[in-house]
Amino acid sequence: MVHKRSNKRKIEKGEFLRDSPIGYLNKRDDGNKSNIIIDLQTAPLVRKLFDKYATGYYTIKELTKYAKEIDLKSKRGKYIVHGQIK
Repeated sequence: MVHKRSNKRKIEKGEFLRDSPIGYLNKRDDGNKSNIIIDLQTAPLVRKLFDKYATGYYTIKELTKYAKEIDLKSKRGKYIVHGQIK
């Protein structure tokens, strides 16, 4: 139960419950509160991928290939797979 209550408190405070998405970083402030900030290295790559996706002209397979071409990787250093693009 403690876990559910602490998650509820985080949600009420507007905190993110998981690791930040690709293109963002988790960062703690001076009060040890977790914040999400833009990752200046990967955010532009995510934006390029999103812009292609938004046109509607590319399949998920093509976008996955493009992510590899622009060297967009997960936070664990692996290439993006189609399930992460959907």
